[in-house]
Amino acid sequence: MKNRFNLRLQAIALAAGSLLAFQAQAGDALTDAMQAAYAPYRVALFKTNGESQDESQQAIKQAQEAWAKLSNQFAAKAPAPYDRDTALATSLSDVSKVYAKASEQVNAKQLAAAHETLEAARDIMAEMRHRNNVVVFSDHMNAYHSEMEKLLIEGPKTLTKACICFLHKQACWPISANASPVKHLRT
Repeated sequence: MKNRFNLRLQAIALAAGSLLAFQAQAGDALTDAMQAAYAPYRVALFKTNGESQDESQQAIKQAQEAWAKLSNQFAAKAPAPYDRDTALATSLSDVSKVYAKASEQVNAKQLAAAHETLEAARDIMAEMRHRNNVVVFSDHMNAYHSEMEKLLIEGPKTLTKACICFLHKQACWPISANASPVKHLRT
């Protein structure tokens, strides 16, 4: 039993290491550019969750610059699969507007508000990819993040102790085919 567990653990570690060893390429230039522009976006999101106005402003500026470069390159002529997306130019512009609003909020020392504003850019980018049948790893992580935020905010109001225990068991032990958290939710 212990030997099988070690083999599984080694296989998982090998798979994870293999995934991390290669930089992912999406197969189209716009998605690749969006992924590159996503790195400074994440920094801006992180910095606005802190207390430094200067660092937040600098991070947003870098994210804006990366997004402006992407927009200038692809707004007029996008590669497939985005080339048929009639809402692409609007989405590119909407992300720019999010950055502008977040920058204003940081200038007004409203870092928490800027953080919330920046989260809209993530949703716009995800919707842009979704419309064009493009999925990246960040989309899955963002969906998870969104659900975890809901759970943290709404959880105490909607979950019973039994449901919380059930969710804990589901996360810590193999999932039972017959288990359903729905039956434990309050009505």
